[in-house]
Amino acid sequence: MKTPTEATADRLIHLRAAGVSLVLYPRANGLPTVLHWGGVRR
Repeated sequence: MKTPTEATADRLIHLRAAGVSLVLYPRANGLPTVLHWGGVRR
């Protein structure tokens, strides 16, 4: 399993709506890891 820092080199999924941001790291096995959930990050 990679750390969030190592995950930034891979493909991340960033969803934004209504001032809320969700950043996911899709793992090969199982559910994705939530790296950020909260206010929009720029």
